[in-house]
Parts: sequence; C-alpha cells; structure tokens
Amino acid sequence: MMNYPALKQHAYLVVTLLALTLLGSSFKGGVTDRDDLPDSIRMAVDSLNKFGLFAQTYRLGTNGTPSAQYDYADWLRRNATADQLATIAKTGSSPVTRLWALRLLLEEPHPQVVDVLKAAVNDTTETQEGYGCLYSNMPFNLAAFKNYYFDQENVQTKETQEAIDSMAFFDFMRRYDYDTEILEQLEPKPNYYAAAAEAADSGRVGILPLLVKYKNPNDRQRINRLLMADFEKEGEVSAMCYNAVETWGKPDFEEYAKHVCQAVIGKPKDYNSNFYLPLLFRYPAPWSYQLIENVLAGKDRYSDIEEYKEYMKSRADEGEVPPLFQSLYDRYMQERRSVRSGRPQTEESRRVLKMAVDALNKESYFAESEKKGTYPTYRLEQIDYADSIYYNATTDQLVALATSSPSRITRLWALRFLSEEPNKHVLGILRRAINDTTSVWLMSRMGVHQVEPYNRLAFRYYNEASTNWPEEMQTPIDNLLFFVYMKRYGYRDDLLCYLRPLKRYHPTIIKEADKGNTDVLTFLLQYKNPNDIGRINKLLRLDLKKNGKQTDTAYMLQIFWKKPDFEWYVKTICLAADKDKGLYYDPRYISLMWDYPAPWSYHLFEKILSGNDPLTIRDVVMNVLREKAEQNAVPTAFRPLIDKYGEKER
Repeated sequence: MMNYPALKQHAYLVVTLLALTLLGSSFKGGVTDRDDLPDSIRMAVDSLNKFGLFAQTYRLGTNGTPSAQYDYADWLRRNATADQLATIAKTGSSPVTRLWALRLLLEEPHPQVVDVLKAAVNDTTETQEGYGCLYSNMPFNLAAFKNYYFDQENVQTKETQEAIDSMAFFDFMRRYDYDTEILEQLEPKPNYYAAAAEAADSGRVGILPLLVKYKNPNDRQRINRLLMADFEKEGEVSAMCYNAVETWGKPDFEEYAKHVCQAVIGKPKDYNSNFYLPLLFRYPAPWSYQLIENVLAGKDRYSDIEEYKEYMKSRADEGEVPPLFQSLYDRYMQERRSVRSGRPQTEESRRVLKMAVDALNKESYFAESEKKGTYPTYRLEQIDYADSIYYNATTDQLVALATSSPSRITRLWALRFLSEEPNKHVLGILRRAINDTTSVWLMSRMGVHQVEPYNRLAFRYYNEASTNWPEEMQTPIDNLLFFVYMKRYGYRDDLLCYLRPLKRYHPTIIKEADKGNTDVLTFLLQYKNPNDIGRINKLLRLDLKKNGKQTDTAYMLQIFWKKPDFEWYVKTICLAADKDKGLYYDPRYISLMWDYPAPWSYHLFEKILSGNDPLTIRDVVMNVLREKAEQNAVPTAFRPLIDKYGEKER
C-alpha cells in the first residue's frame, strides 16, 4: 500500500506536469529574457531549481532511485525553443537547471551553444554531479565544458566545434586549469603550440596530453620534466602519463621509465601492471631485465607472476620480444614438466625437493590462497615450496610425504597433488587420516586464520582435486567419507556437497533429517523424493527459526526442487525480506516468487515495479517479465503486471 508521503509526492508531480501541459503549447517565439519565459516553462525551471545535484544518469545511488529531473527536463525538451533553452542555460539561477538546458541544447546543432559556454567560462560556482553511485564536485565552468565534450555524441557544426575548442583552450583552461580528458579531445593545432609550450615550461603538468601530440623532438626535455613531476605528486604512473608515453611512441623517456619502475615494482605497493609492463618492454636494458626476472623467479613477492607471463606471451604472439629478454622466455616461459610426467629426476631435482620439504615442514599454517592481503598483495613463500614438491617429487615420494611427514601442512599438499590423478594409494592415506583430529591453522587471502581438524581437511582437499576419477576408485572413498568419517564426526553440508545422492545414502540422510540436522537439507533435496516433503518442511522451519531469513542452504530449494511444494516457506521469507528491504537487493527472491503465483507474490512484484520502494532489481523483474512473455509462459496471476508496467519501462 502506497504510504502518504510517497503518494503526496507522486500526486504533486502529476499535477505539476498536467499544469505544464495545459499552459505550454503556444510559446514558440524568438529570443526572450528569463522573465519573459512562458509560465509553463518557468514552472519546469523552478522545479529543476530545487535540485542541488545534477543527475548525469536516470538512476542514482545504491538503490538505483530514479531522478525526477528527467521528467522536468523532458518537458523542456518537448516545449522550449532553442532560444529559450539558451536563455535558461545562460541566466538560470541554479547550476542544475543551466546544465540541463545546455544538455538539451546540445542534442541538435545550435550556434547558441557558443554563447552559452562563453557565459560559463568564468563561473566557478561549485556544482555537484551524480553518475549512478558516484558523486563529484567541480566548478560550474568545468562541468559545462565536460557536458559539451562527453555528455553525448557531438552534433554541432564544424565551425561551432572549432570555436568551442579554441574557447576551451585559451579562455577556460589556460586561465584555470588544464583538464586531461578535455585536452585528449583537442587536435594539436599550430595556434595552440606556443601556449602549450609555455604551460609546460611553467610546470603545468595537465598540458601533457596535448603537448605529446605535436611529437616535436624539441619537447622531449619538457615532457620528461612533466612526467617526473607527475610521478613525484602521484607516487605512481598515472593514466595520463601512460597515455602520453604511448602517444609519443618513441623510446625517448628511459630516465622516467627506470625511475618509476624501480620505485614501485617489487615494493610493498599495489600498482597497475598494465601501466608498467609496456614501459619495461619499451626500454629493454639491464635494469628492466632484472625487474622482470625478479618477478618470474619469485624474488618479487608483491607483483603478480601470472600478469607478467600473460603480457609476455601476448608480446611473443605479436612477434615483439626484445632480444635482450629472449633468455627470460627460454628460462621461465617454457611449459614445465614434472618428474611424474616423465622428466628425469636428477640430483639437482632431489636437492630442490629436499629443500622444499624442509621449508614446508616449518610452516605453521596451510595457505588456502596463493596471496595474502589486498592493496598490496603478497605472494606466500609456501606456494613456491609446494610448487617445488609438485614438479620434483615422484609418486612414491608424494605417497610417503602424505603418509608419514611430521608436518600436517606437508601431508595436505602431497595429498592434494596425488588426488589430481587417480591413485590407488589415496584410499589408504585417507583411512589413516580418519581419526587424526589434530588442529590445522588455515590462512586465507585476507590473512584471517581459522582452525580445522586435519581429517576434515584431508577429505576436503581430496574432493576438491579429484575431478576425473573412475567410478571404481571414487566409490570406496565416498563410502569411507559417508559411512565411516561422517558417522563418527557428523554429517556436514560442506562435505556432503561433494557426494552424489546415491540410494544407499538415503536411509541415513532420512535419520539425520528426523533428528533435525539442517546440514543434510541440500543433500535431501537432490533425491527429489515426494515422500521427503514433510522432512524438508521440518528442516526449512528449523533453518528459518535459526537464521530468520533465507540461507545459502535453503536457497538450494529452488535449484534442486522444481515443484511448487513449499509456498508457506517462500511466502514467509519473501515477506520478511520485503520488511527489511532485502527483497529489493537480492535477485534470488525473484525466481522463488515466480514459482508461486498468488496475491501475495503479485503484490510484492508490484511494489518493486511501482517505484515506491528501492529499485535495485526492478530491471531484473522487467527482464523476467519480458522473457516469460516472449515464451508465452507468464502465469495468469502475473499477466496484469505485463499490461500495467511493460509499456511504462524506459
């Protein structure tokens, strides 16, 4: 039911636009002062004046709330002349209204655009803009010129564009500040060059995008100084400097490249490798060679090895490998063969294996992620130790490590590697692990430590790795897990998820369900047995009582059970989600409600579509409606939604 404030606001908008419609059709005259604007247009202007933020997009904020600005602006689009829009854009009292008038004026070729921007050149009124979830503040003159250059495809005449480009460069940016994005739109015209060189000599870094376009050899020192100045300010290679070096094209800035790469790569600092790798390859030299090798050899723990390898591969595919770097390709980019895949085990490989095992035995936690931390990330040494074992150990050596290593960490790595291929020894290793409840510390990428018993981890890592085992080898291990391990230590969802819903497991799962073990819910659903509906209802009630909302376990209901047998549950969680607004953020509820066409689900769909509540999944609902309508699969109860909202959607 629509609340009173929302109803009042909606009614006001309707009355306002109705008044505009009645008043506004006859005013198509020539240039007019603001006071001479028709009342209908002034009402739209007054409405826009009330907004403190210019809506670049129709929906704003995390909730995707529509902005009513578009309704008033649409009125101006349909009823105001170009001269009237120009008047509003030049003399309006609100930055929001002036920007809207300019935006509308730009939709067609109009010479008045030049005068509008000329009036904005010295207007530094602070202006706030919203673009989706992003908000920014800038002076009005910058907002106006950005509106011209980026808001939509430019349809102005060539003469108008040239006049505005000159105005933007000489009258606006030369006086205030050079905007990188606008400069990237300008052609390097001869009459700009003297001013650009002067700006560079005075240290105005923002001129860089235009200056490099001239590709004048005499500017190399100027450009190098600007590049260095930008790095000293930003502490990293900025997008502006990366684009400038790429635009210049020639390897004339090695001093800059060496300075920034050595200052950032290999340091505990997050960086965009897409900006640094091209610099390394543009300047093949001992310093760049060393930085790349440090990454590939694992000495640099902060850089991403895979990103480097992918980039190097792409350069090789294009035939662009600097001769100096060829040895790096030969040493680090060739496909590695393990001893188990046929590479001979040598004295050197045995030495490396022993060193890796000794190092791994000293580790106090099991690394579940290759890296730790965020911004920057750090590549864990444990991953290197494990890699050395993977490539240098024989199968028998892995079996020995998984069976008798004094370190549970080493045992788990060896078991994981053995499980990647069918191996007869794995069953025995897991049998020995069943009663080993020694606590093992785990480390995630976020550096969070948690403790799990060794036997549980052994079964987990086997199941994660053993994806292509034959039935006759997989079944005994599955039975060991289900009938021996779980019988002793509990039937848990995190291990049941690896098993198939075989008939022989069903009686045990029924007993667990009757005990109220909600962990077996997902597994029970997979049997799709109508006789289990009562048990499933019981588990859903227990899960709901415990958590108060839909959980990941209960979500499996809509994946494994396609029949609409649980309306009470779906209705309960959807109404609860409606109450706390979760319904409007989580698309999982949509398919659930769709399976249960009823007055309550119709009402919830209508609340989402009506615009009276947060609308983050409105588009999801509309897409479902359109798709089902095309398939002629819309339930009769939902058909009015198509008729009522299908035509209204923008």
